[in-house]
Amino acid sequence: MPALLALLGLLLAAMPALAQTLPGATEASRAEARALVEAIGMTAQLRQMVPPLTQSMVRVLAQSNPENAAAAQQAVNEIMMPEILAHLPEMTDLAVEVYAAQFAAEELHGLRDFYATPLGRRLLAAQPQIAQQMFQIGSAWGQRTAQAALIKHAEELRKRGFKL
Repeated sequence: MPALLALLGLLLAAMPALAQTLPGATEASRAEARALVEAIGMTAQLRQMVPPLTQSMVRVLAQSNPENAAAAQQAVNEIMMPEILAHLPEMTDLAVEVYAAQFAAEELHGLRDFYATPLGRRLLAAQPQIAQQMFQIGSAWGQRTAQAALIKHAEELRKRGFKL
């Protein structure tokens, strides 16, 4: 259970800091940012993060409670996920604040205009596949690079007392 609480703690830790307004955001940029976030379907994009989060929570709960592991999925689905989904609009609001702080209202309007073009719509449609491919490529690169660095520097690590 401590691992589950740690996972939830990490998720909630950023909330108070992010709930504040960010420097550079104006009412005009917030309005344009909200229109952009709606135009690009940010809430739907955020919903795509829910299944991996669900599986992480199930895994942690099952590992912490091996005697009740079979019931972990149902417990997370029935108890935890409704609460998390109810707070999803807060994440959208946080995204609005981040965009509003990074871009002027005119720039946000320009981005919204871009996403309304055929190329912008094509980019939005491709984003889930791009993200998935980048995750796979990045994971493979990270493993390959870390392994090569470990092999290359194994002796130095051993000298410093690390067991490999």
